[in-house]
Amino acid sequence: MNKMKKIVGIALALTLTAFALAQTAWTIRGGLAPQTFHYYDVWLGAGMHEVDVLGQGFGDLDIYVYDNRGRLIVKDDMLDNEPYVRFYLPSGQTMRVVVENASWNYAASYTGIIR
Repeated sequence: MNKMKKIVGIALALTLTAFALAQTAWTIRGGLAPQTFHYYDVWLGAGMHEVDVLGQGFGDLDIYVYDNRGRLIVKDDMLDNEPYVRFYLPSGQTMRVVVENASWNYAASYTGIIR
């Protein structure tokens, strides 16, 4: 019986690992009114990651990335419509990626990728 539990446990671990490795990139898109944001909670494994967003319109898009404790890890809040961040995680965890339109007057739509 113990041998069977061990085999099932190993099979489950391999399945979950394969699933996690398959989820290496997320496409994001949306439209933001002035002074609004969208957020995405994603699991990212250990290693280098980036968030790259391309905006359409006259908005001012910014990116903020928070760790699983709510701490800000990296941001791009420059006055532009093409925010990009790159960061390293020593271990896998769920991260919150926030895309904000900081403009007071203009809406913006965007497409991007989290990888």
